[in-house]
Amino acid sequence: MRDDHRMTGMMPLAIAATLPRFNFAIFFSLLLVIVASGIVFFFLTHRWTLDRRRAALSDWASEKNFSLRLPPRAQLPAALQSLTSVGARVNLAFTRGPISILQLTTIAQPNSRELRWHVLLREMDRAWSPAGLRPINPAPSFLDLFALNGFPSLLPPERFSVFATEPSAARAMAKSPVRGLLPPDIGLLVHGPYVTLDFSRRPFDTIEFERMLVVMEQLVRHLPAQAEAATSRAEKD
Repeated sequence: MRDDHRMTGMMPLAIAATLPRFNFAIFFSLLLVIVASGIVFFFLTHRWTLDRRRAALSDWASEKNFSLRLPPRAQLPAALQSLTSVGARVNLAFTRGPISILQLTTIAQPNSRELRWHVLLREMDRAWSPAGLRPINPAPSFLDLFALNGFPSLLPPERFSVFATEPSAARAMAKSPVRGLLPPDIGLLVHGPYVTLDFSRRPFDTIEFERMLVVMEQLVRHLPAQAEAATSRAEKD
């Protein structure tokens, strides 16, 4: 019996001796893992819910080797510096070599309505005097931001009207094959060595980017030099 009592008295001491001590290093490590997991979960959830559009644009830019730029790094390209007079501001910019895809806003006067534009800009190996094709529609067009004159008699009033700074450039644009390649809701501006597509009436998303890139390739391939277009026009006359 004495041995039993002695063993019973020693059991709490043995159990206390085998219990591990509280390890603060392990506790804070586990806490750090939980906090880090929560942060990652938050950002992934935000990326694919509230910021899903921005994430899709970023993924597309990486896949197509475009550089995505946001303000203040997103700046007006040299070809559009004249738009600073109407308060142009770039919201998003995708650049790859001679190609730029821009979402920008303009505001002509402090109290006027802000307008948003979607444009695809590309530099080519030939130059034109400013000329373009404006869709037949009362809605604002990107071409309206430039000092161009209308030449309504050069084309039938069905899809486009011709705008230019010089009659020769207007005639060359009217006779070029590009108007047959251009969708009726897309505006075209050729200025110097640059070609600009105005797809402001369409969404600013990756599907439209792909479509506009295809249209741009066709236009650049079939757009002659202005002198060649004028010579062809004179020969036909």
